[in-house]
Amino acid sequence: MKFAKTLETTATELPVEWRPYFINYKLLKKCINKIVAEIETRGLIHQLTDSKDSSETQKVEYMFSGDPGDLHPLLKIAIESNDTSESNALLGEQLTKENLGATHLNVTECHNVSSNMLGISSTFAHPESESDDRNYIYVELDSEVEFFNMLTKDMNNAMELSEQVQREQYQTDISKLEKQITTVASPKNKDMYIWREIFRLYIEWKVFQGAKSTSYSKDKMQGFVEEIEKMKLMKSMKSSTSRRALKSFLELNSSLLVFSQFYTTNQMAVTKILKKHDKRSGLTASSDFPIFMQKDIFFASGMLEMVYEFINTKLVTIIPQLEDYCCPVCYSIAWRPIRLACSHVFCVRCLIKAQKKQMLNCPICRAEKAVGNADANNLDHSLQNLMQTYFSREIKEKRKENEREQAIQDCQAITGRQYTGDEACTIM
Repeated sequence: MKFAKTLETTATELPVEWRPYFINYKLLKKCINKIVAEIETRGLIHQLTDSKDSSETQKVEYMFSGDPGDLHPLLKIAIESNDTSESNALLGEQLTKENLGATHLNVTECHNVSSNMLGISSTFAHPESESDDRNYIYVELDSEVEFFNMLTKDMNNAMELSEQVQREQYQTDISKLEKQITTVASPKNKDMYIWREIFRLYIEWKVFQGAKSTSYSKDKMQGFVEEIEKMKLMKSMKSSTSRRALKSFLELNSSLLVFSQFYTTNQMAVTKILKKHDKRSGLTASSDFPIFMQKDIFFASGMLEMVYEFINTKLVTIIPQLEDYCCPVCYSIAWRPIRLACSHVFCVRCLIKAQKKQMLNCPICRAEKAVGNADANNLDHSLQNLMQTYFSREIKEKRKENEREQAIQDCQAITGRQYTGDEACTIM
């Protein structure tokens, strides 16, 4: 299927009010025909072909001047002043007087106009050294100006809609959902552990993070939803408010997928139309134009990541994840958290074990005597309070493990035998 048809099909799948904000691919294709015709009319087709194929210094250089709001694509054409050959003289005469139509085109000799006056970015304007004895003229093609004015206008319209949707819809919805989840997933409510599992799955599936395409994100989202259904997390919720909040969270991500499709389709349209432009005209807009517009957010791949990060910052972090509070030695919750001088945190059980084995340095950063010098004063009380608030089940399990381990050690000290777990109960 041709891309123009794909673009039309995609547009019908998105909200009706978004359709006028798509890149006008068909009109831009027609404008490319005008560019090719103008290049041929002005007698530039051979110069562009020769410059492209030649291994010598280019006689024709393609560049952009002005700024994204007032863009001027230019052809910088070199005329060898020391070349007295009939062909080169004829070329200069034809380019400057007849074929270029100097009466209505912006054609200027290089030694009369500086780069600053032309507004040419240093990325594209290379000042000639004193040894360069060539003369230059700058040619602005009417059809090129029309093409890029149309393209930049479509890009700006698409970005205005994207920013409006992001600002008015997603930020508002996320802020509203943040308040709901903060309430239903608080430690006082019974659904906190369910919400923690939901957000753990969301982080694991990485629906939008590093997404290669919209279809990739859709597959990830589908997997996330199926996992929730498989674990019956929504049915397990005690509060109807929780269920409504989860439904809103899933709808938010689904609408973000729609936005992703709009955004990535427009980006693809720009990429494809620039490649078509270069293939037909022999110019290099597909590489030069994005560089000239490098500060334009349209060419930034991080817009979707920004929205995803906003979701992570505002929603996913509402409930602390166990992985962030585990001891790096035993991998269970760092209960009775001991913060060493190097700032690394361990559970008190692992710290005591390390001290008994004379492992005095930090096992993470190897800070000298960080373990050996730690004592009761290193207990992180604020972190311990947070753990008691959000990880009561894990703390209860950790206490049982500690008690069991201590009982085994006591048994071994009394009997002098190694405990294996297979011993039979002996009544004395």
